[in-house]
Amino acid sequence: MYKYDYSLKKQFVSNKKIFTIDNGIRNKVALMFSGDKGKFLENLVFIELKRRKKDIYFYKTARNLEIDFLYYEAGKYCLIQVSYGLDDVKTRKREIKAMVEAANELPDTKNIILTYDEEDDIVKDNVTIKILPVWKWLLDPING
Repeated sequence: MYKYDYSLKKQFVSNKKIFTIDNGIRNKVALMFSGDKGKFLENLVFIELKRRKKDIYFYKTARNLEIDFLYYEAGKYCLIQVSYGLDDVKTRKREIKAMVEAANELPDTKNIILTYDEEDDIVKDNVTIKILPVWKWLLDPING
């Protein structure tokens, strides 16, 4: 998957993210550390976005914070972060900070953080972020 940039040249020469089309294949061939639940969840979201025929990218903010998925639809950028959980204060802060920074850099964004089982709506620095469990997002194509 390419990094999003207005310049096609920069897209092609930048680092890419690699996903598998099946979590079972990933499970069999990938080096795994501590279960990798978050990576499996991220790969699941990638598979679903491809199934929904989205042109997806990842995004790096000016301060090098990463957004897992970005696509453009219906006149809006959709930003999606994937995190197994947001219980850890550092993880929550990191995911929200990246989302707020990206939303401020791009015009008119829809902001979603997908987790294993958490649900919430938060507003940080005038940016509204919807936190959804992945299962709910998978069942409702309007949310993503």
